[in-house]
Amino acid sequence: LSGGRIDHFLTNVSLLIKFANKLSISVYDDDYSAWLLTKGSIKVAAQAGQLFSLLPWAHCTGLSIKNAKFALINAELQPGSRGLSNICTENELEIQLDSGGLGLILLNSVSG
Repeated sequence: LSGGRIDHFLTNVSLLIKFANKLSISVYDDDYSAWLLTKGSIKVAAQAGQLFSLLPWAHCTGLSIKNAKFALINAELQPGSRGLSNICTENELEIQLDSGGLGLILLNSVSG
């Protein structure tokens, strides 16, 4: 995704965001898995103790997170707001989003 250059990485991320409302997009590497959401719900296999972050790129409404240390119910998130460094509490993470744009980034291993 990065090609070793930050300008390539940011351009690739902006292209993913551009098409996030038309395609189901997920990205994987050795350390992280990531999904882009614009509305709807997603269930992701996880392990208790796994670190994840939510990164809004547009105003998000109706955001609910289940099976997380810091759960949310019908919340709103703005870009640059809370969502960084949460922890899975079960073997499945569930996210519901009514509108907006949100990145879910899941660390592939459990923090020790």
